[in-house]
Amino acid sequence: SCAPNIFIFHDDNGDLVADRKESLFTKTGQPQHDHSVHAFSVGPDGRWYFNFGNSGHSVHDKDGKPVIDLAGNTVNDSGKPYRQGMAFRCRPDGSDFEVLGHNFRNNYEIAVDSFGSLWQSDNDDDGNRGVRINWVMEYGNYGYVDERNGQGWQVPRTNLEAEIPRRHWHQNDPGVVPNLLLTGAGSPAGICVYEGSLLPERFRGALVHCEPGMNVVRGYPVTVSGAGYAATIESIADGAADQWFRPSDVCVAPDGSLMVADWYDPGVGGHGMADTQKGRIYRIAPKASAYKIPAADFDSVAGAVAALGSPNLCTRATALESIRKQPEQAAPLLATAFEKATDDRVQARLAWAAGMLPMQAERWVAKLAGSPKDSLRVVAIRLCRAVRGDVILIAEKMAGDPSPAVRREVALALRGLAGQRADRVWATLAARHAAGDRYELEALGIGADGLRGGLQRGPDGGNQWDARLAAWQAHIGSEWKSPAGREIVWRSRAASSAALIGELLADPALTTSESLALLRALDFQNPASVPDVMRLLLRHLSWPEEKLQVILPQLVMGLDRRDAADPVLAKRIDEALTLCAATHHSAEYIEIVRRFGLKDHVDELLQLVVAQDTSQGGNVGTSDAVASAAIGLTIELGGHELISRRLAAADPDSEKILIACGIRGQGKAMEYVEALLSDSSAPDSMRLAAVRAMARTQGGAKKLVEFAKAGALTGGLPQAAAVAISASPWGDVRQLAADVLPMPKAKGGAQLPPVADLLKRNGQAERGKGVFAGVGTCAKCHVVGSEGKAVGPNLSGIGAKLSREALYESMLAPSAAISHNFETWTAVLADGRSITGLSVSQSTEQVVIRAADGIDVTIPRVDVEELVKQPISLMPADLVAALSAEELVDLVAWLETLRDTR
Repeated sequence: SCAPNIFIFHDDNGDLVADRKESLFTKTGQPQHDHSVHAFSVGPDGRWYFNFGNSGHSVHDKDGKPVIDLAGNTVNDSGKPYRQGMAFRCRPDGSDFEVLGHNFRNNYEIAVDSFGSLWQSDNDDDGNRGVRINWVMEYGNYGYVDERNGQGWQVPRTNLEAEIPRRHWHQNDPGVVPNLLLTGAGSPAGICVYEGSLLPERFRGALVHCEPGMNVVRGYPVTVSGAGYAATIESIADGAADQWFRPSDVCVAPDGSLMVADWYDPGVGGHGMADTQKGRIYRIAPKASAYKIPAADFDSVAGAVAALGSPNLCTRATALESIRKQPEQAAPLLATAFEKATDDRVQARLAWAAGMLPMQAERWVAKLAGSPKDSLRVVAIRLCRAVRGDVILIAEKMAGDPSPAVRREVALALRGLAGQRADRVWATLAARHAAGDRYELEALGIGADGLRGGLQRGPDGGNQWDARLAAWQAHIGSEWKSPAGREIVWRSRAASSAALIGELLADPALTTSESLALLRALDFQNPASVPDVMRLLLRHLSWPEEKLQVILPQLVMGLDRRDAADPVLAKRIDEALTLCAATHHSAEYIEIVRRFGLKDHVDELLQLVVAQDTSQGGNVGTSDAVASAAIGLTIELGGHELISRRLAAADPDSEKILIACGIRGQGKAMEYVEALLSDSSAPDSMRLAAVRAMARTQGGAKKLVEFAKAGALTGGLPQAAAVAISASPWGDVRQLAADVLPMPKAKGGAQLPPVADLLKRNGQAERGKGVFAGVGTCAKCHVVGSEGKAVGPNLSGIGAKLSREALYESMLAPSAAISHNFETWTAVLADGRSITGLSVSQSTEQVVIRAADGIDVTIPRVDVEELVKQPISLMPADLVAALSAEELVDLVAWLETLRDTR
């Protein structure tokens, strides 16, 4: 893989030197990008497995034509149906291409075990401690963005996950396969499955994973859990003593030892590298086990069959190639070896090799289906699918299997199969669903979603939910409201699903948490069917008060604006507003007022504004956003006279309203700020508030500089403006203000020593903590623990990720290696304005830009003429100008102590 290309190199004469190069795929990902196409693996079926992250975008064949997968979908991330990063399978010539999973962020290499199960890691948006390990249940959606519209995980939604690592992957959404394991912070890389016997027993069958961000190699022992798996963490190699240890890939050697590639660099991420010369390879094995390569005979069929017992993937892949060349001689030898083998994994490899031979599949599928071992019965179903056998027949035979894992595979095998036989099998499986087994539930969902995904309805690959759900209801009768039945309804996407969800929600005994989950499920139903459900529920509410407080606002927000004319529904809307006000759910309050255009609530909106702490030291992550939304809606609803009257009072509340206008930073809101600043007769307190308000947005701060150049700032206003702009996060604005609004020289304007000298100094971490929160202004863009603002990456674990050298570089040259998802974007709008910041979400409906002050600006997509990625980091390059050399060293010393990677 060498994005945007995948090359095949041929060694024609066996001298281990490539003689020919050809392209397998082209135009597959951004060139040389960390999030583009990754490594290939060979499965026990002889097919090739690979993946790309969310800069892969699409796959094209060797001639540059878009690849169409076996499901009939064009392989790209357009949301039709696939999104973001993906996992793939194909034959060695690129044919029979399949998308095995999608909606990853930066999944990095697939490991395929002997049973055909797929394992990989995936990296979070840096700093959110959400790195995950996935068992890739085939054809699943893995939840990085909203399946419906591609919105980012930070956009508010019903039933929002409490913990950010789970919220990051939309784990509460129906249709999202659960994560196997969350590993905290990091930069996950290469992975393999250990199927040797040299390492201790606890690592046999475990995943072995390189985590260069944390300087470790870990083992993840895996155990069966219901229809899925569970995993734990075991350390194998820890580079705490050498933070240049950056393990990037791991393989199992022919003798069963581990080979670990060490990239060897002071930092990870953003395509940056400080060392281009050195790297290391480590061998990990028990003491006194000298490295040796067992002999392998690939020239004879017997030797190739024996080689399938190797723990080394390359040995097994070469053996498969040899076996495929002599199928008639290989078939009986494989059958004999299978009977003699005592290891389940070796048996599985032999069965795959035999079953993929011509005219052998039917026999082997039947043999494996009758095995007493669950793992081999799973292989039977996978083999049947791989050779395109009679899938519905084996599904019928195995639908009653006692193993949840086998039944899970039957459910997955039903994907894309229509007809009464398939519906009856699905109904049998669903009737045995165990409440709480999310893997089983999602497997059932995949088996009903269809080839175009669960959101696609109608013919030509649309979902089979109507027929599947009807068959299940006929099978289960009145038991459909059981805990397991409610989960089936929650996951379903049939025409009748919205009404069934409404019937469940009407039950006053249903818990608040389950009610929220069902409300979120309505977001995935046919939009035309949902308002009727909401109206019916709101007309016949009989819920406990504590449940009503949470659910009523959510129901009301599902109504249309015309529903406010209905007296009963209008009463419910008022009740929801009262509940929101009483429980301080300001965002919901504002949304309800906006949704129904309630002009008689402008007074309450202004009260929301003055209730917020919008000082520079306030909780700008929420307070500023609420103030901005409330003042904007007040203006939108025609509250101009009210705002003018409140501003004329020139009291502390007036100042807060003015600050909110400045945070809003556009249109009529900025007109109020500019008018007061220009009014020399206005009270000094209000003009001072106007200065502070104008400096709250980048555009406003630039206008403030223009006011200063025009001499419009008098008295103490220039000094106030200098301080306000100096406190702002926009380096370009501070540069504009340098001459007209000068600040005192920082620390005497002393020149910083060379980095080489700084590296030798040992700072005082406790003093550095004060620098971070104070003069360094770091907390205005970064979170540590529960403190700070989430504009740049979370730094709670930065000391475990970056070496001392990399920490200095990140502050002195922040644009040298910008972390993915923290690039600066400029949205050029149709009205001529431009908004610059981090891209929180880009969907077909809207773009969300997070400005450097932490405020998310939501822009309708139709208003965006162009989105331009900027080469400069939002982090100012001159940040250290406010620090002395001693303070900078202290700051780095404290950052090195931040190692919370949970």
